[in-house]
Amino acid sequence: MVPMTGCTGSCVNGRCINGTCMCNAGWSGNQDIWTQDLSRWGGPNLNCPTPIHLLQVAWAVYLFFAALLWLIMPISIRQQWQKFQDLKNASKVDYWFQHFPLTFLLIIYFLVLPSLMAGSIIKLTSKDLSEVVGATTAATVVFTIVHTISPTIIGTFMIRTLQTFAFSGLDDAASAPALKSFIHAAGWLFVIAAAFIVLASTYPVVSWSKSAFEYQERHKLCAQLYLLQLVVGHFLLSLAAALMGGRVVIAMNGIISNRLDLASRTNQSDILASVASLRRTRRKVASVFVQCSLNGLVNAGLFLAMELNENWFVFIGILFDITPLITTSLSYFSVLSYTTLPTLSFLAHIAGPSA
Repeated sequence: MVPMTGCTGSCVNGRCINGTCMCNAGWSGNQDIWTQDLSRWGGPNLNCPTPIHLLQVAWAVYLFFAALLWLIMPISIRQQWQKFQDLKNASKVDYWFQHFPLTFLLIIYFLVLPSLMAGSIIKLTSKDLSEVVGATTAATVVFTIVHTISPTIIGTFMIRTLQTFAFSGLDDAASAPALKSFIHAAGWLFVIAAAFIVLASTYPVVSWSKSAFEYQERHKLCAQLYLLQLVVGHFLLSLAAALMGGRVVIAMNGIISNRLDLASRTNQSDILASVASLRRTRRKVASVFVQCSLNGLVNAGLFLAMELNENWFVFIGILFDITPLITTSLSYFSVLSYTTLPTLSFLAHIAGPSA
């Protein structure tokens, strides 16, 4: 591979002097996966596309909210542990990992949020954002961990929620075969989307293994493949989230309708109270799926724009892509209410009276 010789006479946000870009104040050539600053390998600085202060503010805000969420999550974890003990005493579960809300929160608390905070700290403490994905060890390792765990968490959450309500609220048993096919199709669609996003995390590792000075075109190709794969993955994620969310809302509407009918015939106040609770749960579940779908669609569009405009490659590294943001939002819903969504563990409690 023939290395690039340097800038060709013009630099974005800088001046080309003796084949290297001298960046203006507040700008840098460091960017993720396909970095323009090759000085660490003895090469030139090819361009200055990175707004240092803007990205530092973004990482600082991300660190603040991730740390805040991490500090208050023990409240929700403690409550879910108590619920696990109740379920265990009732012989409904034997081990803590069988209580999905508790497992969900523990993985977020011990793996996802610490990785996100570590990534933010690595970025903020590096000079001119010189810790970049695909070029330095710390940023690449944290990036790979986040991209592997976050889609898995989102996938588990969505599929469990879909399965919980798959056959709820249906009076016509003849529709079950078609519904089962839909559930399998939606589930596999999300698995494929998550796999695309997870596998995209391998490109920075490939870039990391070779000098960006001697293999600049290889780094550029990895960045382009990474973006293309994320465009496809997030589009499929958006579609799967919309399908799953719609199915869950339809099923919950059926449960609520059955409860209202039962309440009108029995005049039991506790049934009406349970309907109000189900409506709140439906609103929370729907809002999460809507957020996931819209974020996935917007992110696919942004990545496509980056794919078409090389000067936007700098934004690959902003918050390590939006996938962990979606994961964080799921835990945020849990912490706000000091509990996870009851739909994931208490199907018998929710659907029982309408059976």
